[in-house]
Amino acid sequence: MKNTPQGRAIKLTLTVKRPSGNVETIVHPTLTNISPAQFAKIQRDTRAAGRGEVLSYEVEREGNEVSALNAENARKAKQHDNIYNEGAGGFNPHR
Repeated sequence: MKNTPQGRAIKLTLTVKRPSGNVETIVHPTLTNISPAQFAKIQRDTRAAGRGEVLSYEVEREGNEVSALNAENARKAKQHDNIYNEGAGGFNPHR
């Protein structure tokens, strides 16, 4: 089980062993984060329904890639503003 504490949770993936023996990786349709108690309940309910055994989960969070992209976008916006304002003494009518 992987639940790293950085960033906002964006996706919950469950690993399920079906009664046929197949192992599937499923993205939960509504949850993006999970507690150990919720995971235990999902395991119990899946087993009771005869749908297999939930083996593990992984919470994907916004990480460094997203932060780096936001920083790059902010840098480009500042560069655009600097070019746009070059002859206007710093005046930007859009801000």
